[in-house]
Amino acid sequence: MIPRSLSLAAATAAIVAAAPLRAQSGVNLKTTVTGEQVEAGENFELRLSALSDAGTPMPSSPRLSVPAGVTAHGPSVGTNQQVSIVNGRVEQRQGITASWVLSIEKPGTYRIGPASVEVNGARVNGEVVTVKVLPPGSTPPPSSRRRGFPFQPFDPWGGFPNLPGFPDLDFGDDDDLFDRLPPHPPELDIARAKDPVAFLDARVSKRRVVVGEQVTYSVYAYGGRGPFRESSPTEAPRPDFLSFPLLENGHTERQYRVAIGDQIWYAARVRELALFPIRSGQLTIGPMKMGFDGRSYSGRRGRGALMRASAPIQVEVVEPPVKGRPPGYQIGDVGDFRLSAEVEPREVLAGEAVAVSVRLEGTGNLPHKLKTPEQAGVRFHEPTTTEDIEPINGRIGGFRQFRYVVDLERAGDIDLGEITLPYYNPGSRSYRTARADLGTVTVRGNPAKKPAAAAPIAAEAPLDKLLALSEPRQTLGAVAPARARIADQPWFWPLLLLAPLSVLLTGAVTSGLTRLRNALERRRSREDTLAARALAEAEQAARAGRSVDAASALERSLLLAVEAVTGLKARGVLRAELGGRLEEQGLDGETATEIVETLNAADTLRFTGSGGDETAAALVERGARLVKRLGRRGGRRRGSR
Repeated sequence: MIPRSLSLAAATAAIVAAAPLRAQSGVNLKTTVTGEQVEAGENFELRLSALSDAGTPMPSSPRLSVPAGVTAHGPSVGTNQQVSIVNGRVEQRQGITASWVLSIEKPGTYRIGPASVEVNGARVNGEVVTVKVLPPGSTPPPSSRRRGFPFQPFDPWGGFPNLPGFPDLDFGDDDDLFDRLPPHPPELDIARAKDPVAFLDARVSKRRVVVGEQVTYSVYAYGGRGPFRESSPTEAPRPDFLSFPLLENGHTERQYRVAIGDQIWYAARVRELALFPIRSGQLTIGPMKMGFDGRSYSGRRGRGALMRASAPIQVEVVEPPVKGRPPGYQIGDVGDFRLSAEVEPREVLAGEAVAVSVRLEGTGNLPHKLKTPEQAGVRFHEPTTTEDIEPINGRIGGFRQFRYVVDLERAGDIDLGEITLPYYNPGSRSYRTARADLGTVTVRGNPAKKPAAAAPIAAEAPLDKLLALSEPRQTLGAVAPARARIADQPWFWPLLLLAPLSVLLTGAVTSGLTRLRNALERRRSREDTLAARALAEAEQAARAGRSVDAASALERSLLLAVEAVTGLKARGVLRAELGGRLEEQGLDGETATEIVETLNAADTLRFTGSGGDETAAALVERGARLVKRLGRRGGRRRGSR
């Protein structure tokens, strides 16, 4: 073993020989690779160190330029600080270290780089390195000391060659090597290695949860022979869970050096999923399989990656407690939720509709359906939904928007009720209820809507039908001859055979009369006819100086005209969305915009009365032009049919 003083002197000479030049920007850049000769298909690492003086801007945004035929993954970026004493003066530097994992499939000589960083808005380039790629099997396997201890305090990237005439330098005790490892996330610490070369370690955040509660599933990869690359992964089977990805692959994750026992390993998180169990019981998350790609793992002449699999995990899933469970709770509604609602408009005619928009937001397993209140004369149609659900600080959350069209059939001040969502909060281990009050809508009588006819009341049947069959005899005597029966008459059977034909004939006549009556009724109640009547009412009210009545009648006329042409119940659509919906139904953008503006002006006049009679007259004239324009469009449509 060479003396420590000679070792330090040799190390100092090596560092000086490889010291980088200081860039004009005031940043020191240093580019190193794990080897200047590699085999085709072997992974190797290129690392860029960028340090600037304390108080100057930090380098950022590392990039690497690679030629054709070179595959690069990364970078993994970490911060770096350096303190040195020169002539009794302390100098501090700070910066970043960026590393890329590279592989080249064809032998040859490649110039890689430059790697660069951004400093104060300008890009600063490092050095171009030359790597010679040899055919597979041309280099000896890595030494056991390199495998076990890839980190040296004076050679942190393994890129300095030994000095001529000197053996491998001894830099002190092995304990010093472990003490000098850079910091790493604590979740990478593990008590013992599960394999001498490489292994996967799968974990869950909780082993016992309720149905619908989030379980975070994570997989960590550990390689004992230097940096590795994920290859040919097979995801863990999980048929009893809904899953959302938090980390889909490990290509962009930084690999850290961690100590396990007396060996230094490269470790990285490669998967993370948010899982929601859909039933109770002992549920199993199957093994994930992954290949560790690199010559050091597949062997000198090996083909493919070294495959490893994680152990399966069982999670105990139970139902939330029965005690305290509120009415209407659905198994699986677990999280922390809030409800809010908007209703528009608040005043309609009987037979028209309003738009109800309910927003559900929070974290957890957001339900796909809400229970709506039920009452006579109020009908909620199936909603349309939009959503934005994504990871938020490791938990799944966001919002889901439900939009309902609600038909109101009866007049009066109708309280639409309240939408409620009972759910189980796993944080407090208790049930809660999210609420959204829909409020009251004023429904006025509609003169164009006929009241439904009352159903006829059937006459009460006799209690005993046998009483009318015969009368009791009063005296004894011969049996009276039986009365002639209708079935004994000669004309009965021919008439009976003709009965089915008469039924068919009667049905055909009745059906024809019904269709004729319905056609006449539809013609009288057609939307464009109603629109014309409402427009006439608006013009009459405007001439009489009743501006509020004119605005109300004009709004009704315009909505009926829109429904006659497009089939869209515009009153049940939020005013902010009406223009887009009209364009979807085939109206041009100018007409759709003018319809929305006219409806808004009618609302303003109806509720504020501002503008007087002149405004009412002008508004009615504007609406009349729109109604006639829509009528012409509807006529063309009917003619094309």
